[in-house]
Amino acid sequence: MIAESHQIFDRLLKKQQRDRAAHLFHQHDFLYREVCESLIDRLLDIKKDFPAILQLGAHDGYLTGLLDRAYPGKIDQLITTDLSESFLKKTDRKNYESLVCLDEERPPFKDGSFDLIIAPLTFHFLNELPQTLTMVRKLLKPDGLFIAALIGENSLVHLRHVLLEAEIKHLGGAKPHLSPSLSLNDLGKLMQLAGFFVPVLDKEEIFVSYADIYQLMKDLRGMAQNNSLHARDRSVASSHVFKEADCLYKDLFARDDGLIEAQFDIIYMSGWSQP
Repeated sequence: MIAESHQIFDRLLKKQQRDRAAHLFHQHDFLYREVCESLIDRLLDIKKDFPAILQLGAHDGYLTGLLDRAYPGKIDQLITTDLSESFLKKTDRKNYESLVCLDEERPPFKDGSFDLIIAPLTFHFLNELPQTLTMVRKLLKPDGLFIAALIGENSLVHLRHVLLEAEIKHLGGAKPHLSPSLSLNDLGKLMQLAGFFVPVLDKEEIFVSYADIYQLMKDLRGMAQNNSLHARDRSVASSHVFKEADCLYKDLFARDDGLIEAQFDIIYMSGWSQP
């Protein structure tokens, strides 16, 4: 369901989380790398070159290297951006590449500037996604392509369940620890409302094994995919809650080998600026 509040996320907190994650991101980047490789595979299915590219959400620059190999000598301009300056400092700058620290909600570029805009794992933390999608479409040249990957609605469903149950048991109520996510249907409607031509959306389920929820939550922090809700509980979480949640996760969802699985639903969406 699309939330009515425009300020769901604390963007300053998300910037701080990304700054903290940048230093050791290489230890937690498996999801980002898999998503980047999948985005490139989708681009290569399109027999078209993209001389001018805008990358929203650079992380450590891994996607830049993939773009280099996918389009050798065919990229004239690449503007690489991130909310976190710490992430941008990890990017190896190419001779055709500009690095810009900005908020992805309001990319400050001229309309009709890019052949391709690509956004890996950033747009699900935007407060003004409908407006941002419209701005992104306007930034594209005629016959320009936008492609993005977002974390979808069924992600971390088991973690949500056990945290809710543990907080109700120990605290008598619960506050959100994980971000709300959009569905495939929601995003399809938003792409149409933003004016994209022939929007295409699909979903990929990725399952990751962990020994316990502490490792899972460490990965979420390391990926900067942790809680940045304005409505988050700002008090220090009780160790009893996490211990209970860990036990519940193992009791309800552990595999035969004792490991738990976390599900990430990755939604890929793309659309053209005009026919």
